[in-house]
Amino acid sequence: MLPTVTGAPNTFASYLGALRAHRLAALLVFAATLLGAAAYLQVRGQDYKATSEVLVTPIPADQGGVLGLPLITEAPDATRVSQTAAALLRNNRAAQITAQRLPEGWDRDRVLGAVAVEPRGESNVIALTGSADDPDLAAELANKYTRAALRVRNQELKRLVPSRLSALQRQTSGNLSGEERSDLARRAATLRSIRDSGDPTLALAQTAIAPRTASSPSPVLIAVAAVLVGAGLAVGVALLLSVTNKRLSDEEELLRLSPYPVLAHVADSTRQAGRAQAAEAFRTLLAQLEAARPQPNVVLITSASSGDGKTSSALSLARAARETGKSVVLLAFDLRKTPEFSSRGASRRLDLLPVGEGGARHFAIGAPLSDGLTPAAEDPDLRFALPTAVDARQRAVLGREMPRLIAEASSLADLVIVDSSPLGEVGDALALLDSVDATVVVARVGQTSRSAYQRMTDLISRSGKQAFGLVVIGSVTEGSSYYRDLAGVSAQAR
Repeated sequence: MLPTVTGAPNTFASYLGALRAHRLAALLVFAATLLGAAAYLQVRGQDYKATSEVLVTPIPADQGGVLGLPLITEAPDATRVSQTAAALLRNNRAAQITAQRLPEGWDRDRVLGAVAVEPRGESNVIALTGSADDPDLAAELANKYTRAALRVRNQELKRLVPSRLSALQRQTSGNLSGEERSDLARRAATLRSIRDSGDPTLALAQTAIAPRTASSPSPVLIAVAAVLVGAGLAVGVALLLSVTNKRLSDEEELLRLSPYPVLAHVADSTRQAGRAQAAEAFRTLLAQLEAARPQPNVVLITSASSGDGKTSSALSLARAARETGKSVVLLAFDLRKTPEFSSRGASRRLDLLPVGEGGARHFAIGAPLSDGLTPAAEDPDLRFALPTAVDARQRAVLGREMPRLIAEASSLADLVIVDSSPLGEVGDALALLDSVDATVVVARVGQTSRSAYQRMTDLISRSGKQAFGLVVIGSVTEGSSYYRDLAGVSAQAR
């Protein structure tokens, strides 16, 4: 389960947190969507639509029955009348005739696919719309199909008229009254009119004209849709990455997972300006430790997972303390591996060289701590307690001796800094919580394991202790300011 998404009280804030943590991926998805929309507009040609109209004039139902022709008659439901007329105008024969009168490449099926025959609302008008990639062709398609459909309809009726006239002629030969003969004469005249003029219920009302603008795709609508879809996809990808990402994504998530206050923000940078900002951050951390009452003399530095920067943080805090004149002992109590600064990895970055001319000393089991302290090459008041490589049995013995070693170190220096193993991965540091005055947790944005961080906070909570606060590495820092720039200049001068 993702605390960033499901555990947050504000869903909108969760979305913003996911976007902030995965802003590059979200930006790439959003940009890809916009580029896809632009490519779609370039690949797909514009579509033009032109519409002609046919007026439907139904005859009374009784008159249609008397004439004996399949004419459109009045009905209570006007919509049904329009649908009937639309069905009569859409036929294969009209499409075939239209295809023969269009440029090469058109056939019946293509015409049927490019012409829409639909009632216009609830009116008695049928709209016949032709679609093409050229405005003149769209108008030509609509007009030729409309005329073909009306012509086919008229021809169908004209074929039926002779038989109906013959039937009326036979009726007039009988013994009829004058009124009956007049009625037969009127019907015969109507039939001859249909034979000469065509269907009286369907008439061309308006021809199609070439449109001035394309109906689709509308660049504005496509752009709006691309922005909306791109934004949705960007948020979705950010949330998906947050769900599948096993690392803490940002400072807000750190604060949601634990109640610890943030004591310092450290830029994750090797540049001169970044190092100057980091040094200032640890001066701020030291000031908060000194302001605490009672003031802690022994500070434990731990983290949730390896690679979070706890050893570098311990060294940086030691250097900040030395700047104020405090004597410092740094206890390398991460017994699971050789300390980084003993191999000069982190110390080179901080200009701290704990290995002097005589080589590093190591504290031994049962021996006084003072016998195993190694002074920094250029700063004898900064001393290190470096362990030798130990096996599991020796580690257990050293673990029991750590409280004694911490107590001895506190009598030798103004400040004791204990660099412990990651508490979210191994529980060695739990035994030290009662022997230290303050615990500082180091977390690195994008690196710290979420599950390990949760285990660490649970272990500290169940021990009945409370961490002093957080050092967040890789957090977003503000831009230039007078005071930060001044700190950078001072760092370069040193």
